[in-house]
Amino acid sequence: MHKPDSSLNVQVKHVFREGNMVADYLAKHGAAGGSMNFIGEEVSPERLGGLLRTDRLGIPYIRR
Repeated sequence: MHKPDSSLNVQVKHVFREGNMVADYLAKHGAAGGSMNFIGEEVSPERLGGLLRTDRLGIPYIRR
């Protein structure tokens, strides 16, 4: 029988929504009861496709 390790290393990090706009978009969409099916950004909703492109290019999101 395996004895459980009594030590646990955990690191918690806060990332502002501007740090991951794609995750923020998907979370808001899901929380509103929405669903979507897509393969790749070519068939994704226009807003999500734009967020994916900016993320891939490393362009930061500037909060207004």
